[in-house]
Amino acid sequence: AGDASRANVNVKVYRHYATNDLNDLFGDSITTNSDDTLTSSQLHVYRAENNSGVASLQEIKPADYSTSTDYKTEPSDFNSSCQSNDVSETTPCANQAFDGVNVFYHLSRYRALVVDPYVTATFPEPLVVVVNYYRGGHDNAAYFPEPCGIVGGNVIPRCLTFWPPTGACNSPSCTPFGCSNPPLVLNNLAREAFIIAHEYQHFVTDQLSGIEFAGHSPRTVGDAIHEGYSDYGAATYLTKTLGADTTLGLVSFSAPACSGVRRDVGTLRVYEEIPENSDEHMAGLTWASALWRLRKNLGAAIVDPLMLKSMSFLGSNPGFVSSVESLVKADVALNAGAHKSLIRKIFYSEAKFTGSETAPFKDPLTAEANLGFKGCGGVFNRFSEERSRVPAIAFLLWGILSIILGRFLSKRTST
Repeated sequence: AGDASRANVNVKVYRHYATNDLNDLFGDSITTNSDDTLTSSQLHVYRAENNSGVASLQEIKPADYSTSTDYKTEPSDFNSSCQSNDVSETTPCANQAFDGVNVFYHLSRYRALVVDPYVTATFPEPLVVVVNYYRGGHDNAAYFPEPCGIVGGNVIPRCLTFWPPTGACNSPSCTPFGCSNPPLVLNNLAREAFIIAHEYQHFVTDQLSGIEFAGHSPRTVGDAIHEGYSDYGAATYLTKTLGADTTLGLVSFSAPACSGVRRDVGTLRVYEEIPENSDEHMAGLTWASALWRLRKNLGAAIVDPLMLKSMSFLGSNPGFVSSVESLVKADVALNAGAHKSLIRKIFYSEAKFTGSETAPFKDPLTAEANLGFKGCGGVFNRFSEERSRVPAIAFLLWGILSIILGRFLSKRTST
């Protein structure tokens, strides 16, 4: 749509500052492609509806839904059978409409502040986003890199979804490390800016890196890196917009506030061989928090583009060392390598992001792990490129053979 047809709509969305107050709203304006849909060249946000077993996606009219007396936060107000094409403030679908506006606002802002200033690549857009998504469960949010539905006879090649809340989550995923009884209580994930930005960064990483994400079992180092990029991206977005907020789950994950649920990117998490790191989100927190420490040293203006640029140097199945070295390559490309020593110091020496010998992120097939190529102080030197066991050994044998052959030829030449 041209600029003349674009609509500037006043809305209220969740601030998500360092608070657990679901009433912490603030007013702002948002631009859409029309008065009747939450659309832009980058996004199209729908709400899901289930009418007598017939699933459909409904448009959401841009508006301020925060003042309605029908606006509630109870899980019973997120029924998938909510039916109304008029999602005004007085209809039963106002909750879903508010969620859609909240998601559209934060995704648009994230794209403008974190991605667009540094990325010129063309993405397959608009990305379809669905709130009140009810297929496959509740109390969750996810980016799907594979086909995820049909709208108007057209297959949706990828989508970002937010499930409705139930208020009490009793599945195994709701009793993670550090949580026992009572089980974790989840609020609506579509109302936490950190989670909204986190899920969108999965889409960005998927487009820029080509990492095989979440489509295989067991999980890989690439999955942990994917999660780490998303946590860092969300934290830098909230810091830019709100001043300081580096923790996922301040709003969505209510009592009990378990150490294994909320993830604080602002505190460096050293990688260890512990049960928590069998989850890609927790393993990825080391990657995210190391990026954040780098950001503290160099600033967002250097580390944000470095984070995004590094994705172009990752293969489909990266390991620990090759992931770190992708940051070094990005620094060479963007800053002539001015920060490569600091990058290696933080990730290798401080965060210990050097490899794992245990599942699911077992990563022993590196030259460093098998042959001990390390520089002073435990910082990996120029040999820190990830190689398989056989090539690494072959490299060593070739070096020895070259020395012997060189001496032999030297003696023959001198005679």
